[in-house]
Amino acid sequence: MEKSSGGKNTPQPGRRSNFGKTHLRLSLKALRHQPKRVALVLGSPGRLLGQLPPAVQAVSLDLTADKGAGGVNARGTVTVRAPAVCRRCLNPLTLLETGEMSAWFRPASNVGPEADGVWPVDPGTQAIDLAPAIREEVWLLYPEFAECGGDCQGLCPGCGVKLADATCSCPLPEPDPRWAALRGRSTGSDHQPGVAQD
Repeated sequence: MEKSSGGKNTPQPGRRSNFGKTHLRLSLKALRHQPKRVALVLGSPGRLLGQLPPAVQAVSLDLTADKGAGGVNARGTVTVRAPAVCRRCLNPLTLLETGEMSAWFRPASNVGPEADGVWPVDPGTQAIDLAPAIREEVWLLYPEFAECGGDCQGLCPGCGVKLADATCSCPLPEPDPRWAALRGRSTGSDHQPGVAQD
């Protein structure tokens, strides 16, 4: 399963590069004059971003930061690449999840405790650090589980054969009698348990 932003200028996750933490720190003085684009592929993302899901191999960034009246806004795309296993058929696959990020960096005195997507900047700060906002976006993008496709048939619960590649002669599981009443409702039956029919 792969998802990508499709932008022709987006860094490709397959090309890993190593950068220092300074590449994620933007000078506020420089931003007064012109926006700053951050287009990087982090091949060792945990080293720069801090604690991430263990499986994440690379994080691609295509962000633009500019200074406005209320602070600095960093926006663009974040792409997470990680190996995974389909929860249905157990096939290995590669996750490639892309999301839109928009983070504001504003004076700490103007940031309330419930502000979402807003990062406080202390007085006297000379540069903003994008790492915490990117790290949060990576965690939001990383899925709880992976599937190779919505039509994956999975494995036979009896013999374990992959149903997309072969069939088996295992008998169908017996329906649970506790669901009989609900099955009657789903087929449009008016019969109610415990009520005699004329």
